[in-house]
Amino acid sequence: MIKLLVVVLVLVTLAGGTFTGLTAFGVIPDVLGLGIKLEDPPPPEEVRPPPVRPEFVEIEPFILPVILEGEGLRRSIYFHFRLKVRKGTAEDVRQHTVRIQDAMVRYLHEWIPRWLGDHGEIDLAVMKENLRTVTGRLVGEGVVEEVMLRAVFDK
Repeated sequence: MIKLLVVVLVLVTLAGGTFTGLTAFGVIPDVLGLGIKLEDPPPPEEVRPPPVRPEFVEIEPFILPVILEGEGLRRSIYFHFRLKVRKGTAEDVRQHTVRIQDAMVRYLHEWIPRWLGDHGEIDLAVMKENLRTVTGRLVGEGVVEEVMLRAVFDK
């Protein structure tokens, strides 16, 4: 009788271990809700190259008087721009900052009164895109990726 009890105890232990092992390896579903699961090792992380840092060129701030036809000096606007340029072209663009600033002032003197006459308020997104085109004519298309506004004050 004791031999039979030992055999039954060994078989129950063997069956329980087998059930636990098969559940842990995911061979059979976890029907008892034991929560035993051996996790697969995490996949190796991809080694990504560091992100490319953009290059910027500062344009000296300037004040632009807005003169409307028939009204005279209506207001003055302070602009401070920064140019986001293509990698490796910052030094070439820095050599032309005076010419770029002059082109910006000339363009804005012409564009702002016309825009205000038609729309009433300046659309900064349209202005930035137009200035990107103007700077592209000076330093080459695609060199200036974005004209960024650092500050705008309306007096």
